[in-house]
Amino acid sequence: MKQALAMLIQRFKRPGFLRDVFAVSSGSAVSQVLAIAASPILMRIYSPAELGIQAICISILFVGVIGSMRYNQAIPLPEKLDESIRIAFLALFVLAVMTILVGFCLHLFIKDIAAFTKAPKIIEFIGLLIVIFLFIGTSEILLSITLRLKKFRRLGQAQIAQTLVQLGYQVIAGLNVPTAQSLVEGMLFGNLAAIIVYTLGIYASFKLMPRINLSELRRVAVAYSKFPLLASPSSLINGASIQATPLLLAAFYSPEVVGLLALAQRVIGLPVTTIGYGVSKVFFQRSAEVQNQTPAELLALYTKAARALLVISILPITVLALTGPQVFSIIFGERWSDAGLYASLLAPMFISQFVVSPLSTIMAVISAQKQQLMWDVTRLVAIGTTVFVAGQLNLDAVYCIAMYGACMTLCYIWLYLLTRKQILNKNKAHLTL
Repeated sequence: MKQALAMLIQRFKRPGFLRDVFAVSSGSAVSQVLAIAASPILMRIYSPAELGIQAICISILFVGVIGSMRYNQAIPLPEKLDESIRIAFLALFVLAVMTILVGFCLHLFIKDIAAFTKAPKIIEFIGLLIVIFLFIGTSEILLSITLRLKKFRRLGQAQIAQTLVQLGYQVIAGLNVPTAQSLVEGMLFGNLAAIIVYTLGIYASFKLMPRINLSELRRVAVAYSKFPLLASPSSLINGASIQATPLLLAAFYSPEVVGLLALAQRVIGLPVTTIGYGVSKVFFQRSAEVQNQTPAELLALYTKAARALLVISILPITVLALTGPQVFSIIFGERWSDAGLYASLLAPMFISQFVVSPLSTIMAVISAQKQQLMWDVTRLVAIGTTVFVAGQLNLDAVYCIAMYGACMTLCYIWLYLLTRKQILNKNKAHLTL
């Protein structure tokens, strides 16, 4: 037994996909354990309506995924670090412009959004939302630089810092005056903490700066134009297909229903996201490396990773699904029991999401952004239609959540099959060259 344990430790110490995933996921796991551990405290401080308002704000902030027009995704791809640094500066410039544009749009439409979602409080949060948008974009850029430098442990450290600061602020502020604004402010300070950790980790690598001028920025903007032209719309629609659900639920039902769904996603979704986060970041870097060196092995890498994620996810998510309502009532209080029911209904969705979503970054590696965009558009239409029809038919929120979960599960299964097909097509194209 001791010998087997020693061999396992040595395996983690050796360079490899498993070790890198562990380096990212271990830190992320700690942060998510903290989030789950703090949930019973937060749920007794804040009401479902207040958590629902925070979820609505998060839905509005989904536009943060295109803060840098996805140029941040291109940072890990070049072989030379100088080129990656140039892309990073381009991404920061684009982010600054987008922050001004998003701020202007929020000023124009925030009252309409507040009326649609039955959450007038969000009008007061417009300044916070603009700053959080900027912080999210900056954090994503610094994260990509960290990936390019293969400082995987730093990603976990940033996650821990973000979670500790966010939760600490939300608990302390909530004990004083529990409002939705305290929840949103916690998000702001959490993102700021992540930015500081990333910056400290990559600072030394920027001592020898390459030449940065307007002509160089124009060159990299054109060279990686697929990211703003294809990946940005895809990411925006991807985010909209997820975040449209809270907005539609608030419109057809209430912010309380949104809050119950948010807790279900926090309890089951966060453990799913923990490992998925590490896999996503490391898989993106590793698949880009394989594509550059031995592209014939790309499908095997994708299949093996998907199989491993399926095995990991089935048992814990199934157990949580079977015990959801009882566990939620005991841990969070009786007013959150429906959140446990939502978690049970969404179990198949969480499993399929856990298997497929972290590996979808391979679509950027194989230049399949058009296919990713097609899938994102279809999912957005399917989910929007599902929730809209349930609302128009005045179905109970439980039936609406069940329909939403089934729709999402089918979409993720389709994405898995679509990705396999694109990898095979890429391999065939490579062999004919």
